[in-house]
Amino acid sequence: MIADIKERIRRLDPNFLCHRKIETLQVNLGNMCNQHCTHCHVSASSAGSKIMPEEVIEKVVDFLQNQEEFVLDITGGSPELHPNFRFFIEKTREFTSRLMVRTNLTVFFETGMDWIPYWYRDHDVVLIASLPCYTRENVDEQRGKGVFEKSVKALKKLNELGYGERLELYLVHNPGGDFLPDHQRELEIEYRRQLLKTHGVIFNRLFTLTNAPLGRFKDCLRANGLL
Repeated sequence: MIADIKERIRRLDPNFLCHRKIETLQVNLGNMCNQHCTHCHVSASSAGSKIMPEEVIEKVVDFLQNQEEFVLDITGGSPELHPNFRFFIEKTREFTSRLMVRTNLTVFFETGMDWIPYWYRDHDVVLIASLPCYTRENVDEQRGKGVFEKSVKALKKLNELGYGERLELYLVHNPGGDFLPDHQRELEIEYRRQLLKTHGVIFNRLFTLTNAPLGRFKDCLRANGLL
């Protein structure tokens, strides 16, 4: 069976079987989040209890201290809500060649979080921001009432700080149901057109994701007899 898998991979691209040094470390800080999205594959919410312990964070910091030209990719939940998030990014920024944070944007408006966009700007943090659609109706249905308005407000603030031009800002789209996303390049063109025309918002690139049948999305599929 293993030989069969290797042969299939080899036919796709032989480079996939070549081992090179690890250059990127993705760290999931847990499933605490200020949103409650219907598609979330880690079932994140404000009640999220799977939080990376402080001692594990310290081990990650120790590991990165001994690496060169390493990329750190931080995700969650909403990683900014982790109680040791500031400690983590401040300690690791000096050891990483590139720091990326996956943000839901609305976390900037939580109590005590107003410093975050400025820290991101001052330390050249690459932002990968969730925005499942460019319309209010679709976003609010998928992520909760008022999320779209806050997300746009956050994007405008990031644009003011230089994101989308000097600093890297990527948006992430995922469909709201049991279907595949549209073609990434075509969807990116429409995102650019709609966000710029309606809200004056710019960004660098759009990534499309396919929902995984895990967590809350899996529960939705089962409830609708689709799994």
